[in-house]
Amino acid sequence: MGWSWLRCALVEAAQATARSNNTYLAARFRRLAARRGARKAAVAAAHTIFVLDYRLQRQEQDCADLGPAYFDERAHSVVGRRVQRRLERPRYRTRPRR
Repeated sequence: MGWSWLRCALVEAAQATARSNNTYLAARFRRLAARRGARKAAVAAAHTIFVLDYRLQRQEQDCADLGPAYFDERAHSVVGRRVQRRLERPRYRTRPRR
């Protein structure tokens, strides 16, 4: 089943990045956790870390963080719908009560 120690280390690193702020990996984790759950998001973020590390070693480049707003900048129209859904959750009211 592969290197279990590597998988454990990468998942632990993914969970640590999820607790950080203002990073691409934290934003990716939060987006995935909202849809799939924290455990699957941690494994997916671990995979992202693994692929990122592989590509950086292969191309011999420094890492440049894309930032937490990367996903928002990618699709402005999708962001509008997502914000509207967030605002319509029970804890927020977008329309006044009658």
